[in-house]
Amino acid sequence: RFMKIVPAVHVVEQALEGRHKRAPDVEPNHHPVDSANPPKYLIETSSGTALIALAFACHTKGVPLIGVGDHAIEPALQAQVKALGVELHLVDSIAGSLPGGFQKARLDKLHSLLAARPGGHWTRQYDNSEWKLGYYSVAAQLLQEFGAADVLVCPTGSGASSAGLSEATRLANPRCKLVGVDSIGSVMFGAKGAAPAMEL
Repeated sequence: RFMKIVPAVHVVEQALEGRHKRAPDVEPNHHPVDSANPPKYLIETSSGTALIALAFACHTKGVPLIGVGDHAIEPALQAQVKALGVELHLVDSIAGSLPGGFQKARLDKLHSLLAARPGGHWTRQYDNSEWKLGYYSVAAQLLQEFGAADVLVCPTGSGASSAGLSEATRLANPRCKLVGVDSIGSVMFGAKGAAPAMEL
């Protein structure tokens, strides 16, 4: 659950200060950041894991966070993120049976909040390369401890961790193979309404 804290801290720093963590041959597709005029708040849609990571990062940096989720976020996790100061919005449970499912309902709610509250910054966990680039420091620690890898086995959700870890690991060994592991019912297995995965 806490695996995304390192990249979340990086994403928050990038949003607030324009910092980047990348190899010379990697160009992130982030939105331009004006560090002299930082966002008033950050916002993200999440089923839970990215949200708790962002909650810790935003709490540490002193920036408000709005989270948009659904009732798949268990009560204990809801309590945790609220204790860290997150303003949490949950879409109605009926959204799961509507076209686009929970993912569309969450994104619609996120867009409505952004429109109603100027000055926000959406961290875009599914298509912002800063999330995967935040894993470069994790890969550097692994390489320092274990050396170059021939095979890397990673869990795949949004794809940020597997993409970032594999890209950084291949700087040491370009022939390193990536094995992705995910649960049945995820977007990797063609589930409808699931969140899109980051392109590897």
